[in-house]
Amino acid sequence: MILACPTGRPEYIEVDFTYNGGGDSCDIYIVLENRSLVDNNGMNQYRSSSDVNKLVASAWYRSTTDSDESLPDVVSITTNESGFKTLRMKLQYGVPLEGSPIYDTVIFSDQLLNSKGIDNHVVQGTGEEDVTHIRMAMASSAKGDVYKGTVGATLIVDALRLIY
Repeated sequence: MILACPTGRPEYIEVDFTYNGGGDSCDIYIVLENRSLVDNNGMNQYRSSSDVNKLVASAWYRSTTDSDESLPDVVSITTNESGFKTLRMKLQYGVPLEGSPIYDTVIFSDQLLNSKGIDNHVVQGTGEEDVTHIRMAMASSAKGDVYKGTVGATLIVDALRLIY
């Protein structure tokens, strides 16, 4: 999901979720971007070779469970009154934290092309750029984008909050 956003800069993201992956890994992430393309709401399918998407901030959770607090982006995971886990992650502005799952993705790969064959990857920003877009994903399989996953893996998301 890609949304145009106001100029505010969230400090945390909270997600209420449950996960049963059967050995798979879920992905829950947010990427704040600054996109040079302003036409067509900055959507990547309209991007030209001169357009740039800069990473402003990120927070990433990739785990086989709904309780892994060892990842560098995770602040806490608690159980709420509904039985869901509440994952709180701190958005890291600028360079992602060492060990963040973002480094195990194609987000920085210059082999990431849009439907026109134009380079679609994100370049590292300073963290000082204006936020023009929010990219979020929540998937029951970290490799779902290439159709690899475990049958029956289930991720249920009950609520999402950006905390400013």
